[in-house]
Amino acid sequence: MVRLEWSDMYRTDIGIVDEQHQQLFSMINAIAQTLEAGDVEPEEVEKALDGLVEYAGQHFVDEEREMVLCHVDSRHQKLQRMEHSSFVYDVGQLRSYANDGGDSLADQYEEILQFTASWLIYHTLRTDQKMAMQVHAIEQGKSPEEAYEYSETHPLSPAIYHEVIEAVVHLWSDALERIADLEHRLKEISGDKKA
Repeated sequence: MVRLEWSDMYRTDIGIVDEQHQQLFSMINAIAQTLEAGDVEPEEVEKALDGLVEYAGQHFVDEEREMVLCHVDSRHQKLQRMEHSSFVYDVGQLRSYANDGGDSLADQYEEILQFTASWLIYHTLRTDQKMAMQVHAIEQGKSPEEAYEYSETHPLSPAIYHEVIEAVVHLWSDALERIADLEHRLKEISGDKKA
């Protein structure tokens, strides 16, 4: 089961961003604990997922506002908005498939939670760390363009790569499973019983 442990490697040193990331970690862990307890009440988990998605949405708004206030380069802002929109869409799609397959409800919720945790780890350690590099470079006198170029050419800490790669592997595996499931469903719909 998913367990997220906050550590310094996730820190951006941007107050509101770090506070909200810690809250998102706590919310994911609380949902995981509910699922581990067994006898999952769908309404309880749905309500917790609604809260998680709503909080993530507010976090995205706040993070995007911080980037504007700190004059982060528009290229990075565009990437952030795209990733944020993609997350909301993907979680919505995963939730719409709940109760639609052969997996148990607990397994489906665990899949949603694993996707959410993996996405959050990847986004926090990669995209948000690059944002933080830019914010701190701008605070030290670099232009937004210089700060962006610096973040694109300056390597991230080697300590985070294991976590980033593990998150990417989870996201990739999840995507492959969804593709296989969609192919199977399309074959069933088209009447091809060889699926």
